[in-house]
Amino acid sequence: MISFELDDLSGNKFRCTLWENFAVEMCSIIDKSCNESVIFDIQFAKMKSWRDFDCEDL
Repeated sequence: MISFELDDLSGNKFRCTLWENFAVEMCSIIDKSCNESVIFDIQFAKMKSWRDFDCEDL
């Protein structure tokens, strides 16, 4: 699992958590970056509720 924060062009911030193979792949790419900046293009992401937290409350 890897969690990070996304910012949109309007300045809104969103928490994003990747699980299993997505997290492993992202960590592998970051580890190979040799301290260089890495940009990921996140597409087709879904917002979901987790426990008592509803993403619509953001």
